Amino acid sequence: MDLIIRKETKKDIPDVYEVITESFKSQEFSNQEEVNLVKNLRRTDDFIPNLSIVAEVSGKIVAYILFSKLKFEMNDGSVDDILTLAPVCVSPHMQNKGIGSKLIREGHNIAKNMGFKGILVVGHKNYYPKFGYSSIVNYNISLNMDIPADVVMLYEIEKDYFNNNSGKILFSDSFLP
Repeated sequence: MDLIIRKETKKDIPDVYEVITESFKSQEFSNQEEVNLVKNLRRTDDFIPNLSIVAEVSGKIVAYILFSKLKFEMNDGSVDDILTLAPVCVSPHMQNKGIGSKLIREGHNIAKNMGFKGILVVGHKNYYPKFGYSSIVNYNISLNMDIPADVVMLYEIEKDYFNNNSGKILFSDSFLP
């Protein structure tokens, strides 16, 4: 398999939306709003083009991942930009080949090089820990949205970043239904 992982281009966008739609179509946990989420994020300052990443096989987009900005209001009064991973998706016929894992790792590397210190994901509690994510219940951190804690996980790009800071992570209006 000739896999290329790269930054998304404008001409990729229709194919990206198709991959998102087909990837989440039969997922019981999905509200089928993933395409709208990405469209909404593209119109905000939270969208980071370098962290909108595709996987391509034989010239066809087969997977997509987006990391976008969230605000982390810390109890000491300071505010940091952190990231959220949403969505990550792989075309059904290409799943279970490690493509999603490669996208996540590439996103982590880019985020680190850009100076981000942490990432939040809402997702499968048995999938993301293999990438270093751990439950938000392990930290003194809350959210401005009501999301079950068992599916909210944090990844520390900077060692002990979430351990050493407490506060509230703020989702933008783009994440509201």
